[in-house]
Amino acid sequence: MASALFDARLYRKDAAEPVSVKVQIESHRLRVLPQPDSLEPALELDYGRAQVELAGQDKNRVKVQPLDASYALIFQEREVLASLALYAKGTALAKQADLLYQKAGLQKRGEKIYWTKVALAVVLISLIGYLSFGAIVDATVERVDPSMEGKIGEFIANVNKWQDSGADAERVKRVGDKLVKCLDKPAYKFRFFADQDERVNAFACPGGIIVVNHGLLKAVDSDDELAGVMAHELGHVVHRDSLRAAVHNMGMASLLAIVFGGAASDERVLALANMVKLGEKLESLSFSRKQETLADLSGVALTMKAGYKPEAFITFFQKLEKDEKNGAVPGGESGKLAMSLLSTHPMTSDRIAAIRSEIERLQKEAGRPGLH
Repeated sequence: MASALFDARLYRKDAAEPVSVKVQIESHRLRVLPQPDSLEPALELDYGRAQVELAGQDKNRVKVQPLDASYALIFQEREVLASLALYAKGTALAKQADLLYQKAGLQKRGEKIYWTKVALAVVLISLIGYLSFGAIVDATVERVDPSMEGKIGEFIANVNKWQDSGADAERVKRVGDKLVKCLDKPAYKFRFFADQDERVNAFACPGGIIVVNHGLLKAVDSDDELAGVMAHELGHVVHRDSLRAAVHNMGMASLLAIVFGGAASDERVLALANMVKLGEKLESLSFSRKQETLADLSGVALTMKAGYKPEAFITFFQKLEKDEKNGAVPGGESGKLAMSLLSTHPMTSDRIAAIRSEIERLQKEAGRPGLH
């Protein structure tokens, strides 16, 4: 009958360290082959005087040894049990090996079922976390009172050192103050800044901080266009979209720390401000379609109350889209600069239609002619 060859570790009572060996399982015995260049003969063990058992902490190894236990062979492969059951057929060792092989198979199947259950549990927990993440973000935002949010905004503004003086800042402040006067009991003390960034962009930070880039100020042709953009950003602040979007990027651990944290303190404000600031660059925050629509509609109403032309908001974005296709930005700049405003606030046809519809509705309410 043929034989089977396995790798094993040989442990001797009189040796300090085990050695790696090759074990040949034959019809009446197993043979431990001698090491290369060794003068020792092969070590042989008759099945009649051998015993076998599962070994190791997880019972995932096989131990074969003589009855006097003068040495032991440890096999990593459980398949050695099948070979022992086959080649030692008719002996007590064969029956013992066969029972252990069946037991090992059941254990292996049990391990597979266990890890399958673990994997399914991880997937289920992840799915639940994903589906409930929005609710956790909303709960976090509710825990941040407007006064704390205002401090967060001040912290971010101080760190970034945006301009609150000079021609650009004065223009932004003039238009912004006019819009804020038309807000109904705002919860924030709004502050307006200009940035020297040449990208065509404006953005809102938590707590009433509105920043307009120099690139956008060069791109607008009138205060009506500027007011439309700023009113839209004011809408994001009032609806707490800026805080919600920033917090969304902070990670689950940070959110839970806020939700289950104690009362507001300077330390918590500083920690939250840093997390919001590090969550994502505020000028590149993206909003959902619903958030953009609500900011559009509230911005339209605000510009009309302040005496600006709400249609300018649409014409400004259409002008940007046209100039982007042509590879140039408004204001005579050569070359194409990144238009962050278009990437974070895409002006879709549905969005334009909704803005036009709202303008017509408000103009009818005010007794003014609609758009044609």
